Amino acid sequence: MSSHHVVKAKQEPALIILDLHNFDEEYLGQILEWSPTLLVSAAAYDAVDSLGIKIDVVLGSAEATQGDVIKLDVQISDIASALSYLLLEGYPAANIINSEVLPIDSDIYDAINLVWFCSDAKIYMVKSGFSV
Repeated sequence: MSSHHVVKAKQEPALIILDLHNFDEEYLGQILEWSPTLLVSAAAYDAVDSLGIKIDVVLGSAEATQGDVIKLDVQISDIASALSYLLLEGYPAANIINSEVLPIDSDIYDAINLVWFCSDAKIYMVKSGFSV
């Protein structure tokens, strides 16, 4: 007996890749298993594209070789622009891959669930009002 799962749009967290430096490709494959909406910085575009991964949105001015990629102008920073886009599109959560956690507006933490994946850490951002 097989198990079939239907993934609804925006059910899985979107994935923002800012930097793949020292990130395990096997772990990346696990994160991509459910085909999340993928936003990639211009700096990481070539590295992600070379892995054969379908990119949905490129942040900034990368020369996109994939045909149907949305190019998103970067207003303040890659991460701020990516999160603004996801909030406008109604995404409830996002995973972020980068070599470090970047500062972002604290109001965003209450608007979207975030998990940062760095080369040696996984950091959950907890919404205000959390209690044990």
